[in-house]
Amino acid sequence: MKIRRSVAVAAVCVAVVVAGGSAYGHPPANVSLEFAAETNVLTVKVEHGVADAGEHFVKQIEVSINKNVVAEKSYDRQTDQNGTEDSFTLEDVVPGEKIVVEATCNMFGSRTEELVVPADPDAAKKLLKVGQRAPAFSLKDQDGKTVKLAGYRGQKNVVLVFYPRDNTPGCTKQFCTIRDEFSSFKDADTVVFGINPQDAKSHKKFVEKHKFPFPLLVDKDKKVVAAYGCKGRFMTTRTVYAISKDGVIVLAKRGMPSNKEILQALKPEKSEEPVSQ
Repeated sequence: MKIRRSVAVAAVCVAVVVAGGSAYGHPPANVSLEFAAETNVLTVKVEHGVADAGEHFVKQIEVSINKNVVAEKSYDRQTDQNGTEDSFTLEDVVPGEKIVVEATCNMFGSRTEELVVPADPDAAKKLLKVGQRAPAFSLKDQDGKTVKLAGYRGQKNVVLVFYPRDNTPGCTKQFCTIRDEFSSFKDADTVVFGINPQDAKSHKKFVEKHKFPFPLLVDKDKKVVAAYGCKGRFMTTRTVYAISKDGVIVLAKRGMPSNKEILQALKPEKSEEPVSQ
């Protein structure tokens, strides 16, 4: 999915400076933005007609998301006499956020353009990718206690198990398997949470019946289920995510991956030690 936005400049907004017989336009005449949601790549094209691209040029392009600068580049010349073009890979872009780009001339003035990150209509069903930052959330568990993913950043690994329904054979089997080897998760400095839209009363019965040593979270409006790509046609799609202490997804898998596979994904990579000669 790609979205394009551009802004035209009225003649009254353009200042003209004559130097050495050449006419220079100020500020940049037009900024066009193209955002590829599949790759999070923003392409910026700045129209800035000049006589000498090495003396008169776009000196800086600055990219902000929700008023926070996330990327910027400086230049000592522009691509050609017509303007300049560059690409920026943006991390953790969320649909609905506003991207603002400012292109600044080295002589006078700047031009800004903005776009809103489009929503992917299939995002609620797409598995998130390993290496992607895990979407933040805040939910209550079966006892009404608030659980925030951000609260575990730098402290614990996190395993999220999205599952269809409480007290069904498949979900019971999956959670009992984790329960029976829960000491391995504790040894790996890892917390576990089950998530689906059912209410606290249902979750509590499920937890107490099988003595699960981990909470089940209530996602009543299915926002977290959708954010993690687990929204099925009729119920939550069974999915497991393992998230490292720095908040990055290290495992994303449908179905019931084994505890061994989950924990293996959370093991820090060991750098190779130099071999003694």
